Amino acid sequence: CKMMSEDMKQIVQDGKVHVIFRDFPILGESSLKVAQAALAVHMINPNKYIDFYYAALHYKQQFNDESILSIIKSIGITEEDFKVSL
Repeated sequence: CKMMSEDMKQIVQDGKVHVIFRDFPILGESSLKVAQAALAVHMINPNKYIDFYYAALHYKQQFNDESILSIIKSIGITEEDFKVSL
C-alpha cells in the first residue's frame, strides 16, 4: 500500500478513476484499531477518510490509542466526535 500511495493519490486527484478503499486489518490488534478509526472518520465526515488513510499510512511508529487520536486531531476531527462515532 505504502509503495503505491503517491501514485494512487495522483490517480484519484486526476479524477479519471474511481477508487474504493477497503480496510483489511490483517496485522493484529493495532491494525484492527486503525481500521475501526478509519470507519469512525468516514462516519463523521466521508471527505476526511482519505486524509486519515494517508496520515495513517505514513505514520512511522507503533499504533496505539494515543497515536490514533493524534492522527484524528491532525486531520481536523475532534476527540469528542471521534469517541462518539466509535
